[in-house]
Amino acid sequence: MTIGIYSLVNQVNGKRYIGKSKKIEHRIWSHFNLLKKETPSRIVNRHLFAAAKKYGVENFSWEIVESFDVLDEAALADREIFWMEFYNTTDRDFGYNLMKDSSSRVVVHPETIAIFKEKMLGEGNPNFGNYWTDEQKETMSQIAKDRHAAGIYGDVIMDGRVEKVETMKAPLTELDMGKQYRITQNLYGHEFDIGTVVVVVGADVQEGEYKVELLDGSDYWYIQPEEVEEI
Repeated sequence: MTIGIYSLVNQVNGKRYIGKSKKIEHRIWSHFNLLKKETPSRIVNRHLFAAAKKYGVENFSWEIVESFDVLDEAALADREIFWMEFYNTTDRDFGYNLMKDSSSRVVVHPETIAIFKEKMLGEGNPNFGNYWTDEQKETMSQIAKDRHAAGIYGDVIMDGRVEKVETMKAPLTELDMGKQYRITQNLYGHEFDIGTVVVVVGADVQEGEYKVELLDGSDYWYIQPEEVEEI
């Protein structure tokens, strides 16, 4: 596996996506796996996904822009920004990157900020139309905490009755550093068998993945939160 900077290239219009990875070949496989889906995953780049649907995944190629012999997280992050700026990939006329990212700073594209704000305005806000007192807010917060602690994530109406769902756990969306988890599925081609217990030792926010190791430290891989469960 190659450590370094890679690029996905739209062969029709020349636009690029720049990314960094400790295992480029694995990351590329993951990208194309997500782009081939009918609906976008929560972790997929929305512009890249839309372009793949418009032009066809087959019209995207990939290349290694720069490789490293050893892993240096800071250098990797800085070179990712260098190549984003070199190809101007946060400009919609030239690329698909949503933000510039490094270990020391994150520069979010203005369009991304605008989209987030728009989604939370008016009826898009989950609390639209609710006017709660501080006491009501505190009560609802405690109820939610108690429900989650008991494994209750929703209601199911059966035969006219409302039954609590106590056995259905919501998929994990983030993992805790240093915590142990059990592999439950293999969505992204990693090398750990289902049922293997691993510990989280690192995270890559932009790529939405976590570095995990076997408990004896003999091997590691990169996974998504939905691939594991708490133990």
